[in-house]
Amino acid sequence: MSRRWLFYLALNVVVSAATVLLVLYFIGRGQPPALMRPTITPLPATLTPTLFVPPTPTLQSYQIRQGDTLGEVGAMFGVSAEDLAQFNRLADPNSLDVGQVLLIPALAAGSVPTPDTPTVTPAPGEVYPWPRIEMIYNLGDAEKETLKVVNPGPTMQLEGWRLRGTSGREFAFPAVELIAGGAILVHSAPGVNTPVDLYWGLSAAAWHHGEEVILLDAQGLVRSAVVLP
Repeated sequence: MSRRWLFYLALNVVVSAATVLLVLYFIGRGQPPALMRPTITPLPATLTPTLFVPPTPTLQSYQIRQGDTLGEVGAMFGVSAEDLAQFNRLADPNSLDVGQVLLIPALAAGSVPTPDTPTVTPAPGEVYPWPRIEMIYNLGDAEKETLKVVNPGPTMQLEGWRLRGTSGREFAFPAVELIAGGAILVHSAPGVNTPVDLYWGLSAAAWHHGEEVILLDAQGLVRSAVVLP
């Protein structure tokens, strides 16, 4: 009898222990995992914007010649006739006097000049920012033909510089200063020179379609070469 009692007692202990272990096992599995702390990345420092201040444009001038209209002068510089008239306070935009000097306002944003633009071919030894031929207006028109020379570099003296075409014609620059960032217009027709307008004094057009024109400095070095359209 005592053996049977001991057997049941031992069995009860084993079952109780197994039950406790099983309960502890499930309790352990049911515990939530430890919370993960998020990684905090500091925000970048606020950028300070850099303000761009556009350079103040340099005014140009143009001397009226026989037959000029305000629209043609405006087209030469890429501004409208209305802006040109308002800028110069012209009472009658249709009445221009030969020899009258007009001031040219800066190009409006997005405006595009409409003259003939030659194909620019860098000449041997050509190094910018030397003065260079940029474009020609009214090619073949003896009265209005104009070649534009621009200066992307520092102010330079052009005395002794020359324009030479394959046709053999050659224009020699007088004692004139081409300011930094400025331009000079070389007109084929007669006229009175100004700091920005030079007149060749020809009775016929100086340049022709397909002709190559070169710009030589006072030492005879080629600084620019273009093929006219």
